[in-house]
Amino acid sequence: MKNLYRVLSITYVMVVLLCFSQNSNAQTPTNQWSKSKIEKYFSDRAKSFGVEQSSLKGGYKDSIRSLAAEYCSDFGVIDVVPNLWDSETTAITWTIQTFVGSPEFHPDWAEVVGTGTSTVLKFYLDRVPPEYFGAAIWFEFKQTNNLGFTLASEFDNTTVYLRPTAFNVSGAPKVCIGNSASVSLSGSEVGIDYTLKRVSDDTQIGFTITGAVGGGVINFPLTPTVVGDTEYYVDAVNPDSPSCATTMNGTATVTVNNSPVITSISPASAICVGQATTLNATTNMDPDVDYFWDDGAGNTKNTASWNVSPTTTTTFNLTVTNRITTCSRTASVTITVNSNPTITTGSNSPVCQGSTVNLTSTPAGGSGTYSTFSWTGPNGFIAGTKDASIPS
Repeated sequence: MKNLYRVLSITYVMVVLLCFSQNSNAQTPTNQWSKSKIEKYFSDRAKSFGVEQSSLKGGYKDSIRSLAAEYCSDFGVIDVVPNLWDSETTAITWTIQTFVGSPEFHPDWAEVVGTGTSTVLKFYLDRVPPEYFGAAIWFEFKQTNNLGFTLASEFDNTTVYLRPTAFNVSGAPKVCIGNSASVSLSGSEVGIDYTLKRVSDDTQIGFTITGAVGGGVINFPLTPTVVGDTEYYVDAVNPDSPSCATTMNGTATVTVNNSPVITSISPASAICVGQATTLNATTNMDPDVDYFWDDGAGNTKNTASWNVSPTTTTTFNLTVTNRITTCSRTASVTITVNSNPTITTGSNSPVCQGSTVNLTSTPAGGSGTYSTFSWTGPNGFIAGTKDASIPS
């Protein structure tokens, strides 16, 4: 056992430090070696051991079957062993490497347990730092006999992807129908996709939001269309490995209240200068509604009815508010004010006895058509025409 640890340590003496170049919206390093370059690297090493190695066919190719193609970062410990043991094997040496920029050895990511053909390499996923998430991690073993000669050597790779951290969902807004609300997530991680969903049917709400560099709080905007309480949660998925997903902690309940409906309001009408009219309105939420009339000129009224005498055409705005939920609705009505007409009268007076007195009128001003005339005079005289005659 002690000898095996010494071999493992000697194998890993040289550690090359390097800088990673990563896409700010993904976790996979962008400057990894090509597969053909890695194949040549391991083939050259195998030849230096005095053995031949099968060519790399890309990805997980079962060279080391105990190693899966990928893992989520919280998977735990992986027991790695060769597919086959040579009958003369007395020792096995493992190396773990990455090829991002330069080859780098990682002896601290694993431990060797056992001896001979009972040796197991325990690969601890929680020892892989976040900067290596998404990078291919290469495993190579060398089986040797009691004389130190290499009997077999193989290499294979796996990739570790971040399992999203579980942040907290919050928010219990109460909004009126048609208004927007927001559900918050207390934190986020770069490259992770966060999606707001409805608890009742797991329907996605809005767009997926990708965590940016530096993380931070995420706010999910939504405009609910159903009155009542709706509960929401947030799913987080690593897009580089969708199986690495986490449901965030907790839920948020959004309460949507209806706005009052104005069931009746005085229709638009016309009056003459000096006349008055009464504005009236009702809602489907009386008596839990406050009324507020406003003529736009500083005159207001806080009742359902308002007796008004505007001197010019005026639009009256009405806001009705449910005093319990504070949800409101607006409407308006326009009262047209017409100016009063003027009239000039005349006659052919004086006339001789027995002649007819002709009365004339000339209206002016006002609006519309002059349609009603009313003459009155002595001896009960009345007439309803523009011009009138009085026989003598």
